[in-house]
Amino acid sequence: TDKGCREGTSVQLSDSNWASVFGKDGCDNGAFDTSKKTGGDIKELQVLSEAGATGVKWVPNSGAAELIGELKEQKGKLVRLFAAWDDQRSRIIVGQGTFNDELPNESQDEIYAAKKVGSKFQLTQLRPTGTGPVARYGSCAAYVYDKDAGLDGVFILGGQEGAPERIPATTYKEDWWLDFKKNATNGEWVNLTGRFDNMDNFGARREGGCAYDAASKTFYSWMGRTSGTYPDSSRRSPGVWRVNLAQLGDSASKLSWERLAKDNTKGLEGRRLFPSIWDAANKRIIVVAGRGGSDELSAFRDAWAIYPDVTGEACSNLDIFAPYR
Repeated sequence: TDKGCREGTSVQLSDSNWASVFGKDGCDNGAFDTSKKTGGDIKELQVLSEAGATGVKWVPNSGAAELIGELKEQKGKLVRLFAAWDDQRSRIIVGQGTFNDELPNESQDEIYAAKKVGSKFQLTQLRPTGTGPVARYGSCAAYVYDKDAGLDGVFILGGQEGAPERIPATTYKEDWWLDFKKNATNGEWVNLTGRFDNMDNFGARREGGCAYDAASKTFYSWMGRTSGTYPDSSRRSPGVWRVNLAQLGDSASKLSWERLAKDNTKGLEGRRLFPSIWDAANKRIIVVAGRGGSDELSAFRDAWAIYPDVTGEACSNLDIFAPYR
């Protein structure tokens, strides 16, 4: 109970490969925490067409070559972090998170890059210019690249400060942009919150899912925990929102969150701490498991498909298993 590799972040590297980024309780299999074996690591998983041992397998000898900075001191046990794949530079961008969500000073604001060299990931700490967000965990992020729109960076949503269980803590009603267009290596921090004309309706959020759909230039946010103080709110949200980022590169343009499903939608329990999965081929969100309450007994075992653009009668006739046939 309450053990096993957990609370890391999954990130898609290519059509076939994913990575499990840090986490605790043995994600490193003893590589960095040799005594207690509770360390974290970056492990790569390959998912091919065969649903068996030959098609779904861990990449041999994958992992971080070595840990640096706070990651080294804490043996990689970073949890509830954000991670996104920068496909223009073939690197994972890793940031924020916490080594203990009940201690405020364990929340992090550092940003790292993990670049694959052979089968291993080489870590470097990034030092973005500008004033960045305060330390937090539970934020969600996706890499956004659009050459025509002049976009090259990571869109980062929400998060929360560390605090003991049941002690009120600030959940952040913020949107941030880590811009690599001007500073390709380290990036530049830009606070986007003021550019949204309806942040009060969207509210503060943490530990939900998010993804960017390049075809529609749209960033999606779904489920997670919310502040619960805005219209149609719920602390455990089953809601779905999106924002079109086509005008993100124009600093004078306003942005707006579009609500697709209320945060108090009936018939579906809100949840958090699940992987962010956007099925680009079928234009749908996949929600697998997650956690409802604060302990391990509140974990879900179900799976859902959310179709952002399917409504009315089309929803009733939807064949969710069609892609598998």
